[in-house]
Amino acid sequence: MTVGVNKNQPDKESRYPCEYDPCLLQKIARAPARETLGLSANPDFIGYDDWTLYELAWRDATGKPHMAIGHLQVPADSVFMVESKSLKLYVNSLFYCFFDSPDDLVRQLSEDLNQLLETKVRLELLPLVGRAQKRVEGQGDWIYIDEFDVSPAEGPDAGLLRRGDIGAKNTVPHRYATHCFRSRCPVTAQPDWASVYVRIDGGVPDARQLARYLWSFAEHRAFHENCVERIYRDIWQRLRPTGLSVAARFTRRGGIDINPVRASSATVLELPERDFRQ
Repeated sequence: MTVGVNKNQPDKESRYPCEYDPCLLQKIARAPARETLGLSANPDFIGYDDWTLYELAWRDATGKPHMAIGHLQVPADSVFMVESKSLKLYVNSLFYCFFDSPDDLVRQLSEDLNQLLETKVRLELLPLVGRAQKRVEGQGDWIYIDEFDVSPAEGPDAGLLRRGDIGAKNTVPHRYATHCFRSRCPVTAQPDWASVYVRIDGGVPDARQLARYLWSFAEHRAFHENCVERIYRDIWQRLRPTGLSVAARFTRRGGIDINPVRASSATVLELPERDFRQ
């Protein structure tokens, strides 16, 4: 396929900050989206939003540039979440800041986000040399549902979720994963791709129907965090497990990825390590 180019159309330069500016940060209240799901202001799950900042750069007192990967966690019980594009612009503005040490950078970034989100975030710098991503050990094997020959529904519907073989063991955790999850940004309508991981204790779902349900989000317009919370709510209400964890590792956009995880308790809370495409 050949794509035509309009040579008379001038290139448009994207505008990025040229000085440090915490006012670039924007927040989004969690409550409105949760209300549409029938969730209260204080839902009965725990978790966090796990962000990776791949393009975190700053300068020291001499002007020498430094770069690291920022690992940021925002608690799921915070009133607000940070808007991703504003975080990207803010992170870019840090390049025009001078810090005496990496610890000073962490303190400033944490202070700005804590003030914005009215919570306490966790932030650490990961080196570019060596294994920067921490592995989570002892998570067991995942059953990948991408091989099922089923068609997705037209939109997310909790009624698709069903219990599976009643003869299967209910006493062990059952872990299901898909690399084919897609949703759409509610602001830009661009597609967002993710690997989604579901751990269910005390029940066995119909895996084929779980695949249909997860893939049905392809045209659904919602933020990453809201998608994970909807999946969690639907599985919790339909299948009534004794324990549940839903995690999603979205592919990065603009040097940032967002990885929400929600769970019924700390004992089942798990976010698998990133896969090759991330």
